[in-house]
Amino acid sequence: MVSGHPLDGLKRYCEKRSSNTKYLKMSLDEIKQLYENEKTEENKKKFLSDIREKMVKTIGVITDVRKIITKTGKNMMFLTCE
Repeated sequence: MVSGHPLDGLKRYCEKRSSNTKYLKMSLDEIKQLYENEKTEENKKKFLSDIREKMVKTIGVITDVRKIITKTGKNMMFLTCE
């Protein structure tokens, strides 16, 4: 019988090799609040630039893949990860 998550035994390994996951752990509302807390328009622009440019390296298991064609005919894929 199998129980638990496939990565349970690799928690420390995953934590050491993951980076910049601060924003992954936040809801969009929390990120929006950080943005709104910026005092000046210049700081808000910098915040948006910084968050767009963050490289996130994480480890997980892909549990679902969905591919669709958008209204404009482009391919789009959705991944569900744990």
